[in-house]
Amino acid sequence: FNSELLLMIEPSVIWAQTKEDDNGKQQWGLSWRVVFVRRNLEGDDKPRTSGSATNIIGLEDFDLSKITVTEKDDNLNTDKQDIHYVRLDGDKFYLDLPPVTINHHGKPLIKDDDDNIIEPTYFKMPLYEGEHNDLMEALDGLDEQIKSEFKNLFGKNAKKYFMQTTVRRPDEDDDTKSDRPAFMKVNFRTQYGTDKLTTQVFDCTADPDGDGENMNCGTISEFWDSVKYRDTIQARVQIHKFYAMRSKAGGEKKRAGLGFKFVHVKKLAEGSSQMR
Repeated sequence: FNSELLLMIEPSVIWAQTKEDDNGKQQWGLSWRVVFVRRNLEGDDKPRTSGSATNIIGLEDFDLSKITVTEKDDNLNTDKQDIHYVRLDGDKFYLDLPPVTINHHGKPLIKDDDDNIIEPTYFKMPLYEGEHNDLMEALDGLDEQIKSEFKNLFGKNAKKYFMQTTVRRPDEDDDTKSDRPAFMKVNFRTQYGTDKLTTQVFDCTADPDGDGENMNCGTISEFWDSVKYRDTIQARVQIHKFYAMRSKAGGEKKRAGLGFKFVHVKKLAEGSSQMR
């Protein structure tokens, strides 16, 4: 990370879609491939803190009045949802979250139809009353700000959508879950078309205030091996999309919501056991 590279590339194929998109058009384009790579300068593997085209802000600077949502991305061809992007004062941004000790949630248990355990591609970040009140208030306010844009985004169809809350709170009527804290769902960043993890994980246990050492997690499995139950972590996240489902999927309204991804995770303190 932060290395300086020189690439030689060549055109590989010209491609054309065989089916029309929602606008009745067939896209075509040119694909490129890398012939060789020369590393001119070795990177320091430190998280990017400045010089980035994407603004990095803390929770204290998260001004909801400056949040806007773009028009849907007509160049992104998806079957199930329309994709928009969230901007702060018109720009892309990353959000630094406060630290959290993973005493609940973390790695979700997911099974397929045959009852086989599937490796999850997202993280359930616990949010604790008292410790994360400011964060939960900000995320609730973000949801409300996005909902206020429904009329502009969906026009006469605005009432056909509901907003999936970012902060998932336990069902107070469910005795088996009511004692568990709220959580937010955060996906991992992966290389398109592969399982390669691009979310970076840094070991900061020796110096929680420093940049730490890159743990070089190349897969999601390696992330789960590195981040354990009861670890204390601090995350930088990206709101990578605002989505609007194209069908009701059995409900009364179509679902809309925000998608979050880990940019990087700092491991501040070691836990006592593996993620549950």
